[in-house]
Amino acid sequence: MQANNKWREGGTYRAAGHFAIGGLGGGSAGALASGGISLAADKLNSLQGELKDKLIELGMSPRVRQLTT
Repeated sequence: MQANNKWREGGTYRAAGHFAIGGLGGGSAGALASGGISLAADKLNSLQGELKDKLIELGMSPRVRQLTT
């Protein structure tokens, strides 16, 4: 079960895969960008959820909120 968690969003195996593929396609810059984003995925998803909640709280329509987040 531990290996499964390492393949989930933000997991180390998944990030390593992104580093490798990013490196093949974009050299060291591609590796760092894709691997870094992969490691930050959980935090980015959390921030997006918080933003949606705040926009709802401020009264933004669901349609506009969906388009902006």
